[in-house]
Amino acid sequence: MKKNYNGEPTNKLIDWYDELSDTKSVIIKVSFILSPFIVCYGLNIFNFNLALIFMIMSLLVSTLAMLYAVWTLIWILKKDNGTPEMQKIAKYITDGSEGFFIA
Repeated sequence: MKKNYNGEPTNKLIDWYDELSDTKSVIIKVSFILSPFIVCYGLNIFNFNLALIFMIMSLLVSTLAMLYAVWTLIWILKKDNGTPEMQKIAKYITDGSEGFFIA
C-alpha cells in the first residue's frame, strides 16, 4: 500500500528512495562519511589558507547535515503507521502535546 503525502516534492523523494538499490544506498552513506575527509585532504594538498579550509568545511558539513535530515525524513515517512492500537495511542500523545504547546 502506497501512502500519499501532502505535497508533490515529498512523493517524488519517496519514489526516488524506493528506486535505490541496496548497493547505491550504501555508496551514498559511505560518501556522506568520507566526503569531508576527502575535501579537507584536497584543500591541504593545494595549500589553502587554514581560515578558508574552515569556511569550506563548515559549509560542506552543514550541507551534508541538511541532506542527512532529508534522508532521515524520507526513511521515517516510509515506515508503517503501526497497528490500530498503536495509532490510537499515538493520537492521544499528539493531542496531549498539542494541548501542552497551545497552553
